Amino acid sequence: MAKGTNESKTTWTLLMMMGMSTAFLLVVPVLILLAIGFFVDKIFHTTPFYMLLGITLGLVGGIMNVFRLLQAMQKNKLKTEKEI
Repeated sequence: MAKGTNESKTTWTLLMMMGMSTAFLLVVPVLILLAIGFFVDKIFHTTPFYMLLGITLGLVGGIMNVFRLLQAMQKNKLKTEKEI
């Protein structure tokens, strides 16, 4: 197998992993806080206040998680470039 083909497969795999982890970091906080908000709304009969609050907080938390991931990746890339 040619060297270029191996590198492109490695790059493709890395990009797929990054995309899946980014989606996970965005979706999971929203779903968890949505579920918590749903149950709190049922307890206090305040539909849909806490559910909407959960969605909002989940989105903010998810975006912050992705931002941290991108910052860490950027730092790693800069370290790697300095070593070369």
